[in-house]
Amino acid sequence: MNSWRWLLGKQLQSTCSRGRCFFCRSGARTSSTTTCDDVSGVQMHYLPWEFNQLLVNAVRQEIKNLYNINVRKVVLMGPPPVGCAPHFLSDYGSLNGECIDYINNVVIEFNYGLRYMSREFIRQYPDPVISYCDTFEGSVDILENRVRYGEQMHH
Repeated sequence: MNSWRWLLGKQLQSTCSRGRCFFCRSGARTSSTTTCDDVSGVQMHYLPWEFNQLLVNAVRQEIKNLYNINVRKVVLMGPPPVGCAPHFLSDYGSLNGECIDYINNVVIEFNYGLRYMSREFIRQYPDPVISYCDTFEGSVDILENRVRYGEQMHH
């Protein structure tokens, strides 16, 4: 239980401890893979920011569907810095393990859209509790201080 409290933080702990709580993890792979790898040909039809808006609107609709069945507590988790994932480091030719900024910028924009959408949803509907968890920002300190968190430096 203590590790649960530490991981979620006080805001999420108080949100979830008063009743049922739904966790919604947004699709990091959906946003970044579809936009960056262009597996589905989406780049022919949408710019990254347009596709992010499409995804944010889809998440909003799912939250509204939950709201319509009387779900009032949702924890919405944005994607982490997937531009630092080994898959993308390899595909984009990262030589020293540096993250792929283009991909992370798409994710940052998507996270901003999720955060804004969740605030607007709360303004429009009575008594929902949406706690937005920015896992990207939560990962930045670890990525910038890898040695402090246990990564061994190899020369």
